[in-house]
Amino acid sequence: MLALLPPVTVAAPAESKLGPLLAREIERGLPPQGVHVVGQLRGHDLPAADTVRSARIRGWQDAVLRRLARRAYKMRRRHRSLPGFVIQARRRAIRRLVRDPEVEHIYLDGTLQAQLTECQPLIGAVETAQAGFTGAGVNVAVLDTGIDTDHPWLMDNVVAEYFLVQQRRRLLSGRRQRGVGPRKCRGR
Repeated sequence: MLALLPPVTVAAPAESKLGPLLAREIERGLPPQGVHVVGQLRGHDLPAADTVRSARIRGWQDAVLRRLARRAYKMRRRHRSLPGFVIQARRRAIRRLVRDPEVEHIYLDGTLQAQLTECQPLIGAVETAQAGFTGAGVNVAVLDTGIDTDHPWLMDNVVAEYFLVQQRRRLLSGRRQRGVGPRKCRGR
């Protein structure tokens, strides 16, 4: 008896470094000038934000970038407090970054748009505006669609967070986002 099974593909560990949008862009074919990518370096034990931290990050950035062919990329932005950078990279540079043990992830750099139709009801924006609150004279809070607060780049820099979603939702990292309420304040 012959059983037909769907083909199984196993991605090499290095391929998992690529963000899904960048992988899709590579499959479609990159333009000759390349695309803007974010190179996220391994965090190693970074001290709190100061000049020592910045110097270490700069050293890691330099080491990784020295291993790329000069004509395969153009520097777009170096991060001083986060171990990473943004470059305009051609295919050759991306392949090299994938093989580099100091590079943790490579993402397509771009802008994401949150949908106000989803977030306004969650935060009570309409009711607040109707009640006459304008925000004049108050500090501004950043409302984000979600971050991984256990990420080495962020874990010591989050001052406070508050979840506005009542049901549990599984985050992309596999962690669970728990109900409404303030979380323990961390960082500065």
